[in-house]
Amino acid sequence: MTLRISIVGAGITGATIARALADAGFSCEVYDQRDHVAGNCHTTFDEKANCFKHEYGPHIFHTNNSRVLNFTKRFCSFLPYKHEVKSLFSDKIFSLPINLHTINQYFGQCFNPIEAKAFIETLGKKNINPEDSFEAFVLHNLGEDLYQAFFKNYTTKQWGVSPDQIPASVIKRLPIRYNYDSNYFHHTTQGLPELGYTDMVEKMLNDPLIVCELGKKISFSDVYEKSDLVFWSGPIEEVFQYDEGALPYRTLDFTDTYLDGDAQGCPVMNFADADVSATRRTQHNYFRSTNDTKPIEMSLVTDEFSRQWEHGDVQYYPVHLNSSNDVLESYQRRAATLSKLHLCGRLGRFRYIDMDVAIADALQLSDRVIQEVL
Repeated sequence: MTLRISIVGAGITGATIARALADAGFSCEVYDQRDHVAGNCHTTFDEKANCFKHEYGPHIFHTNNSRVLNFTKRFCSFLPYKHEVKSLFSDKIFSLPINLHTINQYFGQCFNPIEAKAFIETLGKKNINPEDSFEAFVLHNLGEDLYQAFFKNYTTKQWGVSPDQIPASVIKRLPIRYNYDSNYFHHTTQGLPELGYTDMVEKMLNDPLIVCELGKKISFSDVYEKSDLVFWSGPIEEVFQYDEGALPYRTLDFTDTYLDGDAQGCPVMNFADADVSATRRTQHNYFRSTNDTKPIEMSLVTDEFSRQWEHGDVQYYPVHLNSSNDVLESYQRRAATLSKLHLCGRLGRFRYIDMDVAIADALQLSDRVIQEVL
C-alpha cells in the first residue's frame, strides 16, 4: 500500500517513528523547523573543551526496557556512564537524590540505613495527603527541613509556581536512598552515545525510505492536506492555530562559560537557594565514559535559567498544575476527531517524558499504525 506519511519533528520521537515505518517498508517525509536533527537532545562537539556539548541541557539515556535498548543500539555504541547530581544550598554541597550521605551530612549524624529510615519517618507530616501536590508529597515523606533545603526553592524557580500547585507525580520520579549510592538513576542500563545524540539520530534517519527536510517551518494545515497520515510531535495547540489560546510551558535560557581546569567536579550542580537565579549548572566535560579518567584541562559549563514561555521561545517543559486545564482537554477532544492525525512526543501529548519512554511510546504507536494500514 502506498501512503503519503508526514512526520513533523526530527527529534527522538519523530526519528523513532520514521525508522520503525521504514523498517516495515513505508516511505515517509520528516520535517523540522530547526536546522539539525535530534530536537532538544542535539549535541555538538566543542573543540576548545574537547567534549560533547548538550546544547539544550543534559540528556542521559537510561532504561529498563529491552526493546528500547536494542532499538537504540542499532544506531550507536553506548559509553558506560554514571550520572551524578549535587545540590548547593546555604554554602554547602549535598548529593542528590537524597541518600544516606545527604541525610547524615545535613543533620550532622552518622546514622546507619535502619536508623536513618526511622529518623526520616519521624520527620514526615503524616497528617498530609501525599497525593495532594508536589509539596504535600515531600512534606509527608521527608518533612519540612529537607523540603525547604532541596525542593521548595529549586522547584519554584524551575516551574514558576509554588510546589503546592504542582502534581505529586512530578516528584515521584526522584527516589530517596538509605545507602551511599549517588547514582541519579536506578535503571539497569545507563549510558551516553559514543558520538553524541545527533549522530545517533542521523543514523536512525539514514534510510532510503526516509526523506528529511530541515530548517523548514511547516503548518499543520499544509501537511495534513497533502498527507494520508500525519505524526505530529509539535505543540498540540499549533494544530488549531492557537484558537483557544496557548498552553503553559517553561522555557530555558543558557549562559556558557569556559573555565580552566575542572570547574565543579560533577556533571550537574543544582542551585537550591532562592537568591540564586540559575536553576543548575552543567559541566559538559563529564559527559564521557566513567572509565575516562583523563584530567580536565578546560571546562565548558552552562548555567540554566527557567522562565515562562512566550511565543518565539522553545517549549521545553509542559506545565501541569493541580487546577484542571480545560483548554488542553478541548484541544485533545478536537484532535481525536482528525482521523489522519497521530499526536506524539512531549509537545504533541503535552506531557514530560524521559527519552526511553519517548522511544517506547513511538515504537508502540508505530506498531499500532502499521497493523491498522496493512
